[in-house]
Amino acid sequence: MFNEQYIKNQTENLRKKFPVETRNIEQEYSRQEIKPFISIEELANWCDNDEQLEKLLTDVIDYFFKYTETVCEYNIILQKHLAGEDVEDQLKSWDEIRYYTHNAMIDSVNILIRNIKNKKPDLSINLPPKENRAAYGALAMQNTFLELLKYKEENNGSEK
Repeated sequence: MFNEQYIKNQTENLRKKFPVETRNIEQEYSRQEIKPFISIEELANWCDNDEQLEKLLTDVIDYFFKYTETVCEYNIILQKHLAGEDVEDQLKSWDEIRYYTHNAMIDSVNILIRNIKNKKPDLSINLPPKENRAAYGALAMQNTFLELLKYKEENNGSEK
């Protein structure tokens, strides 16, 4: 099975970098069920201890967390903008970073799925069209949120 410690490290890093935002995520999403159309656990099972597929899965997880980080950063700057601060250039810059990170994340998911299907042609995996950016953004954020909640629960709700 895929290295869980790697994911725990990612959640810890996200928590350190964005403590307020991750706490808000945990409070908001601990009260509802999060069901991404594909979970990291499902992806790991489909990789079936294949070294090449697990490397691609690591890339997907990296992009899930990077995308979540860019959304957090963008939202922090957006809140400053809404409070009247002059952050237009920063906002535009982070929106561009978020956009390109989103594209890379979508590509990483599709590359992993394509490689899984090549090795397991009988496996049926339904992805939204690449143009459905919102669905892929939700996929990244929901999986990241699930891991934040899981990691928090494993530590009895205490933050490191």
